[in-house]
This record gives sequence, structure tokens and C-alpha cells, in this order.
Amino acid sequence: MFVEKPTSSNEDVEIDAAKNIKRRPVIKVLLGLFAVAALGAATTFGIQYFNKPVVEKSNAKKPVPVSVAVAVQKSVPVELNIIGTVQPYSTVQVKSQVVGQLLKVHFKQGDFVKEGDVLFTIDKRALEAQLSQLEAMKLKDEAQVKQAQANVVKDAGSVRQAEATVAKDKSQQKLADRQAERYLALSKEGVVSKEQSDQQTTNLESFTASVEQDEAALASARASLEADQATTKSLQAQVKADAASIRNLAVQLDYTTIKAPISGRTGSLNSYQGNLIKDNDATPLISIDEINPIYVSFAVPEQYLAAISKYSKEAALRVSVFIETDKTPEQGQVTFVDNNIDSTTGTINLKATFANTNHRLWPGQFVNVVLVLKEQPNALLVPAHAVQTGQSNQYVFVVKPDNTVDQRTVKIERVVKGFAIITHGLAPGEEVVTDGQMQLMQGSTVKPQKSLTEDDEQ
Repeated sequence: MFVEKPTSSNEDVEIDAAKNIKRRPVIKVLLGLFAVAALGAATTFGIQYFNKPVVEKSNAKKPVPVSVAVAVQKSVPVELNIIGTVQPYSTVQVKSQVVGQLLKVHFKQGDFVKEGDVLFTIDKRALEAQLSQLEAMKLKDEAQVKQAQANVVKDAGSVRQAEATVAKDKSQQKLADRQAERYLALSKEGVVSKEQSDQQTTNLESFTASVEQDEAALASARASLEADQATTKSLQAQVKADAASIRNLAVQLDYTTIKAPISGRTGSLNSYQGNLIKDNDATPLISIDEINPIYVSFAVPEQYLAAISKYSKEAALRVSVFIETDKTPEQGQVTFVDNNIDSTTGTINLKATFANTNHRLWPGQFVNVVLVLKEQPNALLVPAHAVQTGQSNQYVFVVKPDNTVDQRTVKIERVVKGFAIITHGLAPGEEVVTDGQMQLMQGSTVKPQKSLTEDDEQ
């Protein structure tokens, strides 16, 4: 049986409205709880969209602490960096020039010696005996020279006497010749007898024979003089030979004391006291390297030969040598350029001379060589670590007067001792960021913590 439900009265409507009013606060509470739960879930899964804009806004306003340096303009060297080898300025192999027993060694191997220092003493008694023998022979030859010279003087007197006799006899011969002619004419005229004429002829023949004998005696005297003169010259030559032999032996005796020919450092000793020494043996007694001054030899590519030739005419090329683990260089200058290029390596060999007063450079040592070709004036320098490398260029962050940064593209010519030479994109006096670039972008605000100069960088 169906019963129709009566229509609600006004009283009922008022009751329902009152119930709805009571339910609304409960719904609001439920919606609030739902929102809180949703926010918590978003935080749990890493969704930070609500707070991110606020963080970015805060970071954009906060200055980034950075270090800066000022771009400076100054002269810098144009230089080449090469590996070089230290070589002794000169090397002498000391050998004996005489045979004998080594009596004494006056140094220890490895010692530094000065030019003229006594190194070795060799037994010289045999040479002294030969010298005494030669001196005695020279005295004998000198006595013979004096005797020969006396004979020459005597022969010269005989020659003069013979010449006078010849002259006298020739004079008499002429007189006899005239008388013989006159008596012969008178005999023909009958003034004198034939016997008188014949007597004058006989006298002429006698004087003629005397002249011939005198001339023969003169020739003999002259021959004797020449022979004695030759003997004298021969004996004088022998005396000179004796003197030369004596001087040679004196030199040989001097060789028995071996002195240092140069100042330098001795090497390994090859002969010891008591050994028999040979003259000019293949193995030297000792070798000495002169290391003060000293050479550094290095090779540079042939493409730099024109520059080396050009700048070496203007001034001596400076060379700095750096030894491993030591930052203080040795300073020298190029003193030798080879006269040909090595075709196998395409390089040319150079040598630089160093004073090496403190003996830091040692023969055979490998060193880093910096060859300065010229000075490049007005080069713009910044610390090399201020330059950043992008995908297609290199750039620096330039600090503007309002402490914001400008990302500036630059061009680098080369790097010298930790400083980059800038050829484009930067002006002298501008400040560049040297530390803290990773936190920067175009327009970022920075807080410079320290302004560095070139000296500070070094």
C-alpha cells in the first residue's frame, strides 16, 4: 500500500537551512586539510615550483665575491723555449810527453785546479844525465871551433904573405922583361954583347918561374884558408846542434813536471804514483773541464734563423737558463751560431756563454733555455687564468664601474710567464676577474675581494 509523502511545510524548510549552515565549516576544514596534504606530497617528490622564483630573485641580488686584476701595458720579451745541454767551455786531456816513472800526483781526482798548478811529477834522472853529456859535447865542439878559427886566421896571414910575394915577383918580372927587350935591341945594334943580352933573358925567365911558384903557393894558402873556414863553419853548426839538443832536453826536463794548462775541474785519474808513464799515450793521465765560464748548447728551428741574424746584429741575444727544481735562472748571451743547418732535423745549433761563477751549471746537464729575440713594447697583459675558453672563442669578465661584469671576447697572441698578451677586446686599466668566473654570467653583480697587480701574480 502506497502512502503519499506530504509536502514539506515552511517549518521544515527552515530546519533544513539551519542544518546546511552547520555543515559549511566542516567542509572548509576538509578542503584545507586536503590542500596541506597536496603541498606535502609535492615537496616529497622534489617539486619546488612554489619557492624557486623567490630563490632566483634572492640570488640575483646577492653580489658574487671575486678576485680581480688590472690589465697593464708594458714591454715583454719575444722568446723561444728550448731544451739545451751544458758543455764545458774547453776540455783538455793531460798527457805525458816524456817516458818515466810517475813519482807523485799532487791533487785528488775531482778537485778544482788553477792554471799553472802542478799536477804530476815524473822521474827526470835519465834526462839529466843526457843533458850533462850534451853539455860536455858542446864544450868540446866549441873548443874545436876556436882552434879552427885560429887556423883560419893563420891561413889568412899566409895568403896575404903569398899575395905580397907574388906582387913583388911580378914587379921584378916586369922589370926583367923590359931589360931583356932593351938588351936585345942594343945587342942587335952592337952596343952590348950577345952574352949580356942572354943574361937579361935568363933573369926574365927566372923571375917568371918565381912568379909561377908564388902563385901556386898563394893558391895553396887560399885553399887551406877555405878548408879551415869550412871546418870552422861545420864545427859552429855542430855547436848549434849541441845547443839545440840541450834546449830540447831542457824542455823534456820541464815536461817531467806536468802543470794544469787551464783552470777547471779534474775528472777520473787514469795513472797513479809508481806507474811507468809513456809519452803521448792514447789514454790521458787526467782530463780537465773548464766550467767557469761555460757553454749551453741548444738547437732552434731554422725558421727563426732570419730573426736571430737580424736581432743579433743590433745587440747580443740574451739567454736565460732554468735548472729543474730551481726558479732562479742563470743569465748569459749567444756567442756562437753554427755555419750550417742540420738537414736531418731542420735546426741550427747555437751556444750561449755563462759566467757560472757559482758552478750551478754542470757539463752534460739538461736545462730549459729561454732565448730572448727582442722586446715587444706596449703589450697588454692580464693573468692567463683570467681568460676563459668558450665553445667558439675566448673571453674574460670585465668589471664595470657599477660592479657588474661584461663578458668580453678577447684574442690572445701568446702566454708569457703566466700572463696572456691580449691583442683585441680589452683596454689598459680595465679590471678582469681572475677567480670566481664559474658563478658569473653577463651582467652579474660582483664584489671584488682583492685587486691584483702583475707583481702580485708573480
